[in-house]
Amino acid sequence: GGVLRVTLCAADLDEARLLHDQLAPISAIMAALTAATPIVRGHLVNRDCYWDVQCGTVDDRSAQERGIVPLTTAKGTLLKSRYGSIDTYLGPEKLTPDAAFHRQYNDCQFTYDCESYWKMKGDVGIDHLLSLHVSRLFVRDIHYASEHMLGSSEKNGTANGQEHFKRFLGCSRQNVCLYPPNKRTGSGWEVEFMSLETQLTDAENAALITFIVLLSRVIISYRLNLYLPISLMDQNMARSQKVNAAREQLFYFRRDLFGGRDGKSNGSGRISKRGNSASTWHTVHHSHGTAGPERGVFGLHNSGQPESAEYVELTVDEIINGSDTYRVTGILNIIFNYLHTMRLEYDVEQALRRQLMLIKKRASGKLCTLASWMRNYVQSHPDYAQDSVVPQSVNYDLLRTMNDIEEGRVAAPELLG
Repeated sequence: GGVLRVTLCAADLDEARLLHDQLAPISAIMAALTAATPIVRGHLVNRDCYWDVQCGTVDDRSAQERGIVPLTTAKGTLLKSRYGSIDTYLGPEKLTPDAAFHRQYNDCQFTYDCESYWKMKGDVGIDHLLSLHVSRLFVRDIHYASEHMLGSSEKNGTANGQEHFKRFLGCSRQNVCLYPPNKRTGSGWEVEFMSLETQLTDAENAALITFIVLLSRVIISYRLNLYLPISLMDQNMARSQKVNAAREQLFYFRRDLFGGRDGKSNGSGRISKRGNSASTWHTVHHSHGTAGPERGVFGLHNSGQPESAEYVELTVDEIINGSDTYRVTGILNIIFNYLHTMRLEYDVEQALRRQLMLIKKRASGKLCTLASWMRNYVQSHPDYAQDSVVPQSVNYDLLRTMNDIEEGRVAAPELLG
């Protein structure tokens, strides 16, 4: 397994915060859609994604930080590894009554460094959410720092400080990362999308990058509202790791991507306030489809219809390609509409549409994920003993076949179409 990182340049901090927040809820969907790691350390495992493996590899929390023993020296309990889903949305710098962001979306606890927080918020005047976002970095020890970055010479002090801070960012990665401008390279604010897995062919990787880049442009141009409570987003990330999640799992998603700028959908379903401990998300159920007998939708007690819910459990196909039942437009349909408004040259637009068709077919289930293809190959190999152990002969044949597919010597219509 490997991560396919997509780095997006933002015009300013406001745009970077917007992309950070709006791309985070889609990360679980894309993790399921690009699942490519069913084999770990020579064993066929009961998950398809690399995300949990990566998070576990760098999880160096102590017993105190895990909450196993009482706190004595640690700064607090850390609920997540160094790598994981975001702890907090950034929201806009100044909240307005008609803003899409609401503080209730940040419904999960996390530990941050109080001294760093007050230095930024009190001394410098940085807003509350951005101060929280940065100060959470300083509750963990840095992994490494070269000697020259710790210097404070007048000539290189600023550059060294930026590189030193970048090391803290690199030691605590999330599904979406925010990077500040770099004076040395001249780059501005950047947002990095982290939940894609590297695919077998360059064409697949290019299609995924095209999708994320176009989605970012659509978010900015149409001001889409993809906000989802972080607790639900974390549930989505857990579901995305499961076997064949792209076809079989349901994911919480906002029903109306264009509404909700004032906290409401166009229907009657509104999220319940979480101002006190007695208040919870009100859940009703709706029977639909083949992916499961019941689906949770969120809204008022009397708004059990799927078209009136603020959030609803959807398949990857319904999220990407749309659903008439749930009145979901579908992200790809919005992107296709955006392409039409760009008035590109015919050949360019058609090339982009061909790339996006790979995403469409994989989301619909017409094409399988790389993880599903690898799992089927291993399970059907005559040397596999159905005991999770992948023998060396199976591993060799698998890698040889994958190399032949990548170089075009072997066709894989179930994977590439």
